[in-house]
Amino acid sequence: MLSVRCKVWVEQDGQAVFGDGRVQLLEGIRDAGSLTAAAKRLGMPYRTAWKHLSLMERAYGRRLVERTTGGATGGGCRLTPAGRKLLDGYLTFRKRLDAVVTRHARRFVDAP
Repeated sequence: MLSVRCKVWVEQDGQAVFGDGRVQLLEGIRDAGSLTAAAKRLGMPYRTAWKHLSLMERAYGRRLVERTTGGATGGGCRLTPAGRKLLDGYLTFRKRLDAVVTRHARRFVDAP
């Protein structure tokens, strides 16, 4: 069965600052409570994950992740309310976009 997919991202001054891959990073932080663990799950170097997160925060002008430093219990991070709002909003947007793409793609994918 054929299916149509689309790739979408948000740019600032021609540079990608948000999209599906960065959403996976935020989901990993939300689920694991750690940038290190999120990066590991994605097979991404920590430095790259940190760069992506910093770029997103600069572009949006607000903190998306609240960081805690190490210590006896170790460090970690969690999404701020702005980070959760961005993630939830994008997931809703993506779901709706996929539905529109699927609906319109049927016109030529399913054509005889």
